[in-house]
Amino acid sequence: AFQDENFEITVMTSDKTSDSDGNPTGAQQMRDICTNIAKTLNNITNSHTLRNNGIRNKSFPSVPFEWGEVDGKPIFKRVFNLRFAEQLRVIA
Repeated sequence: AFQDENFEITVMTSDKTSDSDGNPTGAQQMRDICTNIAKTLNNITNSHTLRNNGIRNKSFPSVPFEWGEVDGKPIFKRVFNLRFAEQLRVIA
């Protein structure tokens, strides 16, 4: 038997930092972090490890990143919804 599990991964970056030309880097940091999360979740070795531990059918749809303000500072936010089926184990 399997049990569905859902986790939410929220990534937030800001334009507080800038590159050497003074351009804000929040959007680029968001792209870099989200790309790395996707690479980690799609990594074949990680997928085999999860499968060997009873975790199957993973998916992680994400919404396009959005922007807003926190304490008057611009931020970028993106949410990954990590879903998978976990095999229930019987302990006798």
